[in-house]
Amino acid sequence: MVLGGTGENNDNPTSYGDVHAVAAGSGKPLWTEHTDGEPEPHGLLDGSVLFSTEAGTLHAADARTGESRARTRRSSGNPDATVTGDRVYFDGGDNRLHAGRISLTER
Repeated sequence: MVLGGTGENNDNPTSYGDVHAVAAGSGKPLWTEHTDGEPEPHGLLDGSVLFSTEAGTLHAADARTGESRARTRRSSGNPDATVTGDRVYFDGGDNRLHAGRISLTER
């Protein structure tokens, strides 16, 4: 699977975008998930595609269907985010680096 994001940025954090998944071998479209801002795909974790948006939200979507599994607000601005394993590091909009663990199971 190959992931990509599209969206209208125009320096507007309220613009919308999409995450697209296509089959690596054939290029056949698999699914599209609409987002709350231009998306940045980060990779896979526990069968979910992780991506963040310029609207400040971290999303987890089912890798097979694109269906949203979870989302959480990280910032009110346009933060940078990096996902490594089950950790996310991000700018919370307060000029500080934040870190958190990603868990996709209910507790």
